[in-house]
Amino acid sequence: MNLLQRIPRRVAAAALACMALSGAGAFAQQSPGWLLGRWELAFDPDGSTKDFLEFHKGGEVVNISSQGRHTQGMYGVQDEGVRASFVLPSGKTLPLLLVPTADRRQLKLRSSRTGNTAVYEKVQ
Repeated sequence: MNLLQRIPRRVAAAALACMALSGAGAFAQQSPGWLLGRWELAFDPDGSTKDFLEFHKGGEVVNISSQGRHTQGMYGVQDEGVRASFVLPSGKTLPLLLVPTADRRQLKLRSSRTGNTAVYEKVQ
């Protein structure tokens, strides 16, 4: 099961609203053209189920599970990569750092739990 599949929509919506009101708007100001669109989990040595990330203008990112469940989050582009943030059912924030390859065709996500690196590839 994908970790993001377990996030209740109302919890995520409330957390995103709080982040926006607390000045997190600066977190989501950049939306470069190469990033916008759908990215598919192409490889995960930890065996996670396939999912997608959709990056939209304005700093919104949506995780789409293999069952079609949508979980909203926020993102921002920084020197080290794309920082995304989703809210867990416990209310804790799940921060992610996705590092683009030089050609920007892949985003790499290192697991803090296992140290393995998953790869997302741009599909749209």
